[in-house]
Amino acid sequence: VSTRRDGRSLGELVKEEMGPTAGVIALVACFMIMVIILAVLAMIVVKALTHSPWGTYTVAFTIPLAIFMGIYLRYLRPGRIGEVSVIGLVFLIFAIISGGWVAESPTWAPYFDFTGVQLTWMLVGYGFVAAVLPVWLLLAPRDYLSTFLKIGTIVGLAVGILIMRPTLTMPALTKFVDGTGPVWTGNLFPFLFITIACGAV
Repeated sequence: VSTRRDGRSLGELVKEEMGPTAGVIALVACFMIMVIILAVLAMIVVKALTHSPWGTYTVAFTIPLAIFMGIYLRYLRPGRIGEVSVIGLVFLIFAIISGGWVAESPTWAPYFDFTGVQLTWMLVGYGFVAAVLPVWLLLAPRDYLSTFLKIGTIVGLAVGILIMRPTLTMPALTKFVDGTGPVWTGNLFPFLFITIACGAV
């Protein structure tokens, strides 16, 4: 719908169809929904990276790598997606492997060991920087790298399960619906709807 209306936002579309008041309400509602979604996503990242030098190092490594990929694709070798993909994948694998070395090093591990509060402020700072920089410089190449990481993780897990054939003892229905989840505690409402909203966005 937005594409057919010259890329207008949801608030502008509602304003055009239903009037100024409805448009303002729609903008406020969209803003609140995005705040909730980003807060939940930030909670997941903070939980995963708290006191995890390996994870924090790997994530931090992808930031300069993404910037290099953006510059490479825009100025050094425009249109060479295959080349930049290979470069990004090689360095991403190196980041994951070297992250283990960093985590085991008594010298380097403390530099990537952060509390939840510290990571939260880092995420706020990163979000601001990523928002003001051009999309091609950081966000687009970093999302591209994340795709490799996600697909690689899924494929690796699937291959590992097929090779090892572990005995699956997890029950068909878990008790997490009562609010004692594996990542954080919380009731089914509103987290179920936040999950659906993430997929929709």
